[in-house]
Amino acid sequence: MSRLPYVFLLLCLFLWPLSSLAQVPLTLKVLSPPDLTIKEVQFNPPRARPEQRISISLQIANVGERGIRGAVEVRAAAKEGGWRATEVLKGLRGGKEAMVAFPYDVPKEAPREIHFQFSLFSEEEPMALRQNNLRDATLIVLQPSTFRPVEQVPPQRGRPKGSWVLKGVNPRRARVPRGETLIFTIRLKPPKGERPSEVKVSLVPSIPPQKRWFEISPSPIKMGAGGDGVAEVALTPLQRAPLGAYRFYVELSR
Repeated sequence: MSRLPYVFLLLCLFLWPLSSLAQVPLTLKVLSPPDLTIKEVQFNPPRARPEQRISISLQIANVGERGIRGAVEVRAAAKEGGWRATEVLKGLRGGKEAMVAFPYDVPKEAPREIHFQFSLFSEEEPMALRQNNLRDATLIVLQPSTFRPVEQVPPQRGRPKGSWVLKGVNPRRARVPRGETLIFTIRLKPPKGERPSEVKVSLVPSIPPQKRWFEISPSPIKMGAGGDGVAEVALTPLQRAPLGAYRFYVELSR
């Protein structure tokens, strides 16, 4: 017998199992790499005064499809004062967001604006995608107090009967350092039958506990031209008064 039939038989036995394999569909999805970004920066409160502690909140996200398993460093720095801080997140899944908060104490001698820079870092993020990892933000710092007497006379105990009309306050807004006295000239129109000489005018903070931060000298009413009464109320912020903006009401009493 020749060798050809044997070779043919062996080939048939060897190839037959391979030709009977079932076809299995396979789907492969390639995920985009991690891509970190800072979506939003918020100061709470939005404006601050010197020596006040605030909270700085950052909303960060991984807009890539592939998650980060290792550390994500969130860094913060103030250009004025040299403040720096770092928070570390343990991973961030693809398409997910996270919130990070930093406490910050406003310096005593802070300027009107403090400029911050925030950044994100992960070794798993490709270098080419790190251009979105920076974000700048500016905090407004309130300077010496601004006083805003309100042109209205709210109901007060012991307030003289009748309808008084507040015709003007000068100045309406003012800035004054601690320890210095500011005079507010207040014009009022008394009701008929009222004796203005028996009435005193003062200023009251809209938040009652703030009264201990100011020395306020009530003033009697002096009648001027046109039947209007005029009072000059002296107000002095004490050294313990926090810097900031305050609102005052006009108060009448006997």
